[in-house]
Amino acid sequence: MNILKPISALLLTTVLISGVSADINESSAITAIDSNWTKIFNAGQISTLFDMYTHDAVVIPPSSEILSYQAAITSYWNELRNIGMGEYRIDTIDVLIEGDIAYQLALWEATLTTADGNTTLIDGTMTNVLQRQPDGHWKIRLQSWN
Repeated sequence: MNILKPISALLLTTVLISGVSADINESSAITAIDSNWTKIFNAGQISTLFDMYTHDAVVIPPSSEILSYQAAITSYWNELRNIGMGEYRIDTIDVLIEGDIAYQLALWEATLTTADGNTTLIDGTMTNVLQRQPDGHWKIRLQSWN
């Protein structure tokens, strides 16, 4: 009977560590999405940026206009690049994963360089809802920031 306690404790510890490890791996995958997103945006490769979104994604920028689907979202990001938005950076604060849905809270900052060369730092908070795809990769389903 005494041998069951250590075995039970070992099994429980293994299960708990496996769950934590899976959450850490999934959170790391979501943080990697941020890194890839900023690299693509900062390089001006807006046509490939939409690959990081689900086909039916919704983006809600601070202007309160709701953007749906590839054409509207891609056009919005192109407009921001065209007016001088660059050096985008995202820092994740928290990620909550429930099944195939992940909720992310992050801080963002970017520079806005005007035609006369003046640069302004802008920043805010961002919320993403991501959906795990059938191949296991995560994509942005809903994105909103201020």
